[in-house]
Amino acid sequence: MFITDPIFSLVWDISDYFYEAWLEVRGWVWPFNLLQYPFYAISTAFWRLLTPIATLGDWIDGIAGQLGHDIGHLRVAGVSAVFLKGVA
Repeated sequence: MFITDPIFSLVWDISDYFYEAWLEVRGWVWPFNLLQYPFYAISTAFWRLLTPIATLGDWIDGIAGQLGHDIGHLRVAGVSAVFLKGVA
């Protein structure tokens, strides 16, 4: 998840910031504690973005790993072909 790590961290930090604000504001007296609802909604919205971002990172890593695996096989096949040509 090397590519998506900075995005994941940023979204996590935003969610955590609003969650901490929610924890603080919910202890205030009425009517000021009414601010807790938007803070919680924003925190939850960013929290829900984390799963798709992590899934995207896993998907990208899977593709990169498969490409690396396939390129490795192509190199081995190419070296084998050159070696076999030289032997023949």
